[in-house]
Amino acid sequence: VPLFAAYLDMKITIKLKPMEERAVLWAEFHKWGAESMATMIEDFGGFYRKVGQIMGTAAQMMPPEYISCFSRTMDNNPPLHIVKVMKLVEASFDRNLGEMFSSFNALPTATASVAQVHFGALKDHREVAIKVQICKRDKMVQDVYNMLKTTYILKALHMDGGTDLPCIMRAYTQVLDDEFDFTIEANKLLRFEKLFEEIGLSDKVAVPRPIPGLISEKTLVMERMRGVKLIDLLNAERAPGELPACPPKVVERHLARGLWQGGKSEWEGFFNTLHKAWGYMTLVEGTFHTDPHPGNIL
Repeated sequence: VPLFAAYLDMKITIKLKPMEERAVLWAEFHKWGAESMATMIEDFGGFYRKVGQIMGTAAQMMPPEYISCFSRTMDNNPPLHIVKVMKLVEASFDRNLGEMFSSFNALPTATASVAQVHFGALKDHREVAIKVQICKRDKMVQDVYNMLKTTYILKALHMDGGTDLPCIMRAYTQVLDDEFDFTIEANKLLRFEKLFEEIGLSDKVAVPRPIPGLISEKTLVMERMRGVKLIDLLNAERAPGELPACPPKVVERHLARGLWQGGKSEWEGFFNTLHKAWGYMTLVEGTFHTDPHPGNIL
């Protein structure tokens, strides 16, 4: 509420300022607003962290100051203590950790709104990623419905950027339960792998395979995929408003006839693959990845 009030006041008071000063004043105000909201999100946790993830990728509707601030909420939220994580994993499979893994990294590689991920190795030394549910479902549900109420306020105050936020939030309430059942995620991973083979993308898009016997509602063990996060690549050594250089191996892997050959962008082949994958998932398969921010792509 204080943030909404401050923006409403700013919309009025900035009209009293010279036109040439307004852009700078708005930039400074957006920076304050983004940092204030980021602090609130960190304090509240739960679904509010997912809101931060959405804001960190919505360049079409958010000021640059918000994009910069919220990009750090992709996968570096406050982690759950390792002792609690280990207990959750053991409870998921009713087995001691030493019976399942030869190693288990105490430091999470990523912590998001619902789960955090640790790397480890099975008893046969295969490298794996262990995804553990750390958010309580009841808290997330309450957060979603609180946020739904907030979207009605944003819409009434014309602070929704022209987007039908209530419709988006209502749709999210219909799929929320699936986020808390990792067996559904495991089945979809297997389906996506088969789909990409069927459409000829298996040499360009890899999906981590779930480990049989280590799949439960609250813990999912998958083969470890090595690579560089797209968000790290995009944020490294880039000029404002420009893409950084695309790694040569990525250019070579995703180069397609009729696409980049020194023309528009060396990223064109990669994004063509990305769009084809999501196009088939969304328009043909009807089951698709709903959290495609750059922190989730290697």
